[in-house]
Amino acid sequence: TKLILLDSLLQEMLSWLTSLQSLLPRLSCLPSPVTVVMGNQACDLDSGVSCLTLAFHRAAAQPGSTVLPMFNIHSQDFPLKTELVAVLAEENIHAEHLIFRDTLDLASMMNMELVLVIVINCSLPAFSIWNRMVLVDHNVLTEEDKELESRVVEIIDHHAKETDHENATIEQVGSCSSLVLRQIIAESPSFQDLSCLRMILKTILLDTVQLQPAAKRVTPLDVEMVEKCEEVLGPQDRGEMFRRLVEEKSRVDHLTVGQLCRRDLKVVSKDGVRIALSSVPMLA
Repeated sequence: TKLILLDSLLQEMLSWLTSLQSLLPRLSCLPSPVTVVMGNQACDLDSGVSCLTLAFHRAAAQPGSTVLPMFNIHSQDFPLKTELVAVLAEENIHAEHLIFRDTLDLASMMNMELVLVIVINCSLPAFSIWNRMVLVDHNVLTEEDKELESRVVEIIDHHAKETDHENATIEQVGSCSSLVLRQIIAESPSFQDLSCLRMILKTILLDTVQLQPAAKRVTPLDVEMVEKCEEVLGPQDRGEMFRRLVEEKSRVDHLTVGQLCRRDLKVVSKDGVRIALSSVPMLA
């Protein structure tokens, strides 16, 4: 019975992601605005899981709404995110179920105007509604996305604050996933999605080096959110979970030189100048 229940919960997340793929060609025909939840360009475990779990929760909490989780990389770079690939695979989620920058034309979609006509006192006034964005694990858009700033309606991040957005939750905790889970619980106190909680638990443990104070990353909120996860999941072998994640994050023997250079690539642009920064592991 437990195996059947676990399988059905896994299928719930997978069914939702699969349904989004069929929606993509019809976004311009939808009767309500679309919300895109987007992580940062690094698309590490924290960014990917924060993006996916918040979007899944919002879609479930708002029946009839369309919420798309977008990984802020091209699909060809997904295999480079080894720990994210591994954690998602454990939930039966693979590249074909996900939305990437080359899956969806973000700029065109955000500039798509939805005109609603509502009958009021026998007249038909038209209201324009635009699609919108939620940023997780970063709080400013890159230069290529700057034109979309007006579409950002919410930000959840744990990096240094670089924005004056009125609806921004920015706290320097160990993991953005901790902030995301706190927000989810605030909106839905009975939230118990096992797949989301497993992914968030693994993310917080990796980001905070297994909640070790000596690493100087963990905060009380990270500890609290790990405990919230385990209240539902039951006690977990945190040490073994962390060990496997570190092993996956360090696994690069299957990557080419070009992939290694792109694996942790960050691009900074200002005044027409673009600078690429990439960290590459030293292999014996």
